[in-house]
Amino acid sequence: RARSAESAILSYRLAILRADVEIKFKVPYANFKRGFSWVKIAHLEKKLGRSVEMQDKSLTEAMASYQVAFTQTDFPNEDLEYQTAYSLAAILIRLKQEKEGMKYVSVLDKYRADIEQRAKKSPNVNTVYIKKWLTIARELWERKDEPEYWEVK
Repeated sequence: RARSAESAILSYRLAILRADVEIKFKVPYANFKRGFSWVKIAHLEKKLGRSVEMQDKSLTEAMASYQVAFTQTDFPNEDLEYQTAYSLAAILIRLKQEKEGMKYVSVLDKYRADIEQRAKKSPNVNTVYIKKWLTIARELWERKDEPEYWEVK
């Protein structure tokens, strides 16, 4: 049986409480998980027709968690690092902080340039993940003013 959006929000809030405990004990990826849960709550709030202010509050919480994850985590998984940068760009652009959001798109572009330089020297360097997240980030930037682009599916 599918659970309701309300019960899903409660489950994500419980996940946030767990992430808060994990953060206290310095468990890896706890800030990332916390940010992800807040994004899910914002999507559910939109689906339920809750106010933009309420959604923005949830996205602001997500942004704060992702920023801590991005600046204080030594990501052993580069795909997750790029996803975090993209998530920050998307949240900031959605919150109309486009200049700040573009900084994270630029970070992804810098990563791409660095990785492509390394790939010229070593065929073992993986460029797939950075290209994937940079492509998605550029599309986001190009379509940021299209209301249907932001619709929750």
